[in-house]
Amino acid sequence: MDAVDPALKEGASRVELETMKALGFLAVSCLEERRQSRPSMKEVAEEIEYIITIATAKAIE
Repeated sequence: MDAVDPALKEGASRVELETMKALGFLAVSCLEERRQSRPSMKEVAEEIEYIITIATAKAIE
């Protein structure tokens, strides 16, 4: 979470912080040196949709 701007973290809810963290991990996986280790664009899109779905469900609770 060190890469996230402190201004974004300030006042963020637990769900928002978890979402930032999940997106950060996804971004790091996209930077893998070996092509075979990186997710496909389809996998990235599916993961983003999943993260948004979970975040939305938790925000409603």
